[in-house]
Amino acid sequence: MLSALLAKVQGVTASAAPAAAPAAPAAAAPSSLSQLQQQEQTIGSHLRHWDEQYRLIWPQHNSARQAIAAIEADPNPYTRSMRANELLQHQQQAEHFAQQLRQVQAQQASLQQQMQQLQTQKAQMAASSGSAAPGSADPRMLVVTGLSPLTSEASLRQLFSQLGSLLHCQLVVDPATGQSAQHAFVSFAEEAQSAHVQRLAAQGQIALDGRGLQVAPAAGAAPASAPANHAAPQPQPQAPQLHVPQGFVLR
Repeated sequence: MLSALLAKVQGVTASAAPAAAPAAPAAAAPSSLSQLQQQEQTIGSHLRHWDEQYRLIWPQHNSARQAIAAIEADPNPYTRSMRANELLQHQQQAEHFAQQLRQVQAQQASLQQQMQQLQTQKAQMAASSGSAAPGSADPRMLVVTGLSPLTSEASLRQLFSQLGSLLHCQLVVDPATGQSAQHAFVSFAEEAQSAHVQRLAAQGQIALDGRGLQVAPAAGAAPASAPANHAAPQPQPQAPQLHVPQGFVLR
């Protein structure tokens, strides 16, 4: 059985190397919100590519580790010694896949940083263009970035409801693809709770679906009402307003 597993692992080594994502266009200073959104979609596509590569490589790495554990757990010293070469091959395979996973994670981290910068630029551009209502910013409203494309609004709500009295949790969705735009808005009943969440995020203590989340104050305004299932129990504080960049919708 282990020999068959070894053959399987060896057979996929050549094809397991992370497939390179399409070359990203040279970064240029965006002159409009639509250009920022286009760049954001490109980076989002690359992030989904590397997420898929991680999902492909991880099972192969795990299989090699399981084979190593099976040999090392053999209670018979003689059979263990006879399988020393097999053990070495599995160890080499495990290290090979681990190196590829590290490469994928480095690509993901770089793209997440670029995404965070774009989303910050987009919020600033939206505010400076006058699309945000003057004086409508609410310190209780936060923007959450760095989300995995697999993260759902339900899992976000579950996470942030543990950190304070959550009023709203809304995931931004790209209408062109129906996929997550990888950022969301959350608000809390008290300004102190929002400040506490920001401190936790700054310390790297907020993560979801394998990714550390960035949290910052949300700029601007949007629809005053939120879905009923997001409302806090009575008595309900006045719901803060949020700004959704042009071209995106709330799920």
